Order: sequence, then C-alpha cells, then structure tokens
Amino acid sequence: MLNNSNKLILSKQHLFQYEQLVLDVRNFMSSVASADAVDTLVKNLHSQTMKSTKEVDTLLRRVELWEKSVDKFVSMLETQYPLYLDIVKPFVCAAQQVIFLLVFLVVILNLHFE
Repeated sequence: MLNNSNKLILSKQHLFQYEQLVLDVRNFMSSVASADAVDTLVKNLHSQTMKSTKEVDTLLRRVELWEKSVDKFVSMLETQYPLYLDIVKPFVCAAQQVIFLLVFLVVILNLHFE
C-alpha cells in the first residue's frame, strides 16, 4: 500500500512538472518566439529597403538578442525538464532551425552590404 501511495505522489509531481513545462513553452511561444516576432525579424532581414548601416546594425543587434533569448530558454528547458527530453528535444530542434534561418539571412544581408 505504501508503494502504491508513493507512486501516486510521484505521478502528481511529474504531472505538475509537465504542466509547468507546457506553461513555460506557451509563454515563450506567445512572446519571444511568437509567429509575429519571428515574422517581423525575417521580413526585416529580407527587406531590401534598409538604406543606412545604422539600420542594419540595429537589426543585427535585435537578431542577436533574439537568438540569445532563445538559447537561454532552450538551456533552461534542458536543465529543468530532464524527464521530458522526448518533448523538449524536438522543440529545441525546431528552435535551432529558426535560429539557423535567421543566421542565414544575416549572412545574406552582410553579403549584400559588403
């Protein structure tokens, strides 16, 4: 009976951690990694209308800050939710793909302004 009770407590703890993981990901996806935020960065990087190097430098700093925010969040997920790596790893992979896209666009932008 004690064993069953321990399993029940452990399950509740896991459920709480899972719910916290879902909440953390939802908050992140509605702020830093929202479709609008990423779309704005991509459109700005893709845009050919920037005329000054100051505008380009500002945009590159924004992309760098965005990337650091994503990296910090990914790091937190991997350390705080080791029991849910089956969920965390695909999310991390997707985040890394978005980072790669933005870095690729930054390289293209740099080539354009050289």
